[in-house]
Amino acid sequence: MKKAFQFLLVIIICFLVVSYFIPVVRQEEIPVSNTLANIVSSIFQPKNWIKWNPIVKEAWLKDSSKCKFQEDSSKQTVTITIPGKQITIYRESYLLYKLEEVADAKNSSAVLSIIPFMGNPPTGSNYQARIAYGQNTRLIFKIFPFLEKNLFTKKSIDELKSYLEDPTLFYGFPISIKQTSDTLFLTSKQILNQQEFFKKLPVVFDSLDSYARASKLEPGNRNVYYQTLSDNSLEILAGININKIVEPDSLYTFMHIPAVEYIVIAHFEGRFGDRARVYGAINKYVADNQLIRIGVSFEKYLSPLPVSDSSVIRMDLCYPLRYY
Repeated sequence: MKKAFQFLLVIIICFLVVSYFIPVVRQEEIPVSNTLANIVSSIFQPKNWIKWNPIVKEAWLKDSSKCKFQEDSSKQTVTITIPGKQITIYRESYLLYKLEEVADAKNSSAVLSIIPFMGNPPTGSNYQARIAYGQNTRLIFKIFPFLEKNLFTKKSIDELKSYLEDPTLFYGFPISIKQTSDTLFLTSKQILNQQEFFKKLPVVFDSLDSYARASKLEPGNRNVYYQTLSDNSLEILAGININKIVEPDSLYTFMHIPAVEYIVIAHFEGRFGDRARVYGAINKYVADNQLIRIGVSFEKYLSPLPVSDSSVIRMDLCYPLRYY
């Protein structure tokens, strides 16, 4: 029995030693919840690597002058050079790429393909594509992947997936879809001179609050929809959340969003004058996810109303959806 065990042990050791010298290809597929266009641009637009690859980002933040991003449209290649490392991406076709990393005189390469989901994605998921890759390795590392130190491709794909599936990282703001919680609104439509906007806005909400209290309602969050009419005038629909249905009159209108409806929400914190960035982000999110808007968008203020374009505010930008 002892000799048999020793013989088996020798066989295992010999196999492990030999397996180190046997080249194989490790293949893997990873589903990704984002569009083909966004996946491709994240891979093949070199400066996008700053957004999702921690090594490139760290080098850029440390000393951007030592980082080079080169594109060769004739050869369909992009090259990222940072201290101690060079990454080259070769485009074979729109959905097929070769990644090559040279670091400390060591070379690592992999073939990467993007595979769109045909038909409906798996139940309960929002996956739109799969990233499949094959990387040359040794048999021992395929059997025991935790032993391999050179995991450039796997790490890169995992980091890319995390970036593409995190709205805060990809779009620049926290964006989510939620079922409507604030469903009852008391509103007032006003046309304001843009030069007097910051002065008049609190007056509009004070009148809404006064009317709500006089009607024995509990005023809640302040919400605003904006539409520019000309260079000098602005139409706003100001609304406060209330706790029960109220009869409208000539000055105030009651609005109701059914509780079964969904809204997409983008959270913004920053200067009031910089809000265009969050509008751009949520519009791209809606387009990327093929969502259908219904009704008007509105800003829900979670901080005091702005008094100038420089005011720092917290708000949720809300887009009601037809369905989700």
